[in-house]
Amino acid sequence: MHRNGFSLIELLVVLAIIAILAALLFPVYAQARFRSYGTVCASNLHQLGIATQLYCSDYDGGLMHAVDPYSRTLIAADVMTMPRSDIAAFMKLQSLLTVLKPYVKNAETYHCPADRAMEYFDTDEPLFTHYGSSYTYTWYPALLSMTPSQFKQPSSTLLMSDGDDFHGHTIYYITARLNELFMDFHVKNVTQEYRQNSEWFPANVIQ
Repeated sequence: MHRNGFSLIELLVVLAIIAILAALLFPVYAQARFRSYGTVCASNLHQLGIATQLYCSDYDGGLMHAVDPYSRTLIAADVMTMPRSDIAAFMKLQSLLTVLKPYVKNAETYHCPADRAMEYFDTDEPLFTHYGSSYTYTWYPALLSMTPSQFKQPSSTLLMSDGDDFHGHTIYYITARLNELFMDFHVKNVTQEYRQNSEWFPANVIQ
């Protein structure tokens, strides 16, 4: 006797196999997608590095007299702790997005695809959505009219970076990491600890 179709048990076995395969493959897919976000982000920072080089060449090697939108919000909330001369200079800084507009034509260049809302930020939106940029900029050296060549170790001194460890805190990849653009214009994926050690500080300046 011939039968058409599958029995209920056979269908349940097939569904169980599919569910097992999905459970095995989903983490692999998620990690692959997450890594692709890091690649796009690194490319964005590389393009911002090129834009910075073009700006420097147009302005006698000097860094942008600008501040990224996110840092402006943070610093403005604590501005009274700064020296009075720095406060006046800070208030005159333009938005980094405005200053680099002649060199960055696509707004998505400022968008890290791994950018997501952080519960300890002042917004429940991704930084790009709220501020127009996923990245922060080392703005203080510009107040001193510095150039990238004035740093003792430009290859390990931060120029721009992800606004947070976008490439770390996930279910499948728990190490806190982020992408950085350095003063010599190379891009590197680093740990949060490395980022803190690469921030600008006076001792790293050629006198």
